[in-house]
Amino acid sequence: MGIIVYTVVLFVLLNRSTANRDAGSLLVFFAKIALASAAGALACFELLTWLETRIAWRTTHGAFAVLVLASLAGLLLTAALAKLLRVRELDTYLRKLRP
Repeated sequence: MGIIVYTVVLFVLLNRSTANRDAGSLLVFFAKIALASAAGALACFELLTWLETRIAWRTTHGAFAVLVLASLAGLLLTAALAKLLRVRELDTYLRKLRP
C-alpha cells in the first residue's frame, strides 16, 4: 500500500512541476488497466482453484499445465476487458503483432 501512495505523491509532484494538461487521460488509462487487471486476476484465481481440483498439480507436469492454462486465461481476459474499456494503446500493440 505504501508504494501506491508514494507513486501517487510522485505523480502529483511531477504534474505540478510540469503543468501537464494530459494528466487526466493518463489517470483514466491507469484506472482502466487497473480495473481490467483486477478482473483478470480474480478470474485467474477462480480458474486456478477449479483446476487444482481436476489436475494433479503436485507433479511437475501438472503444475506447469495449471500455470500455463491460468496465465493464458488471465492474459486473454485482461486484454479483452481492456479492449471493452476502449484502451487505445492496446490497438497499437495489437497492430505491431500483426505481420
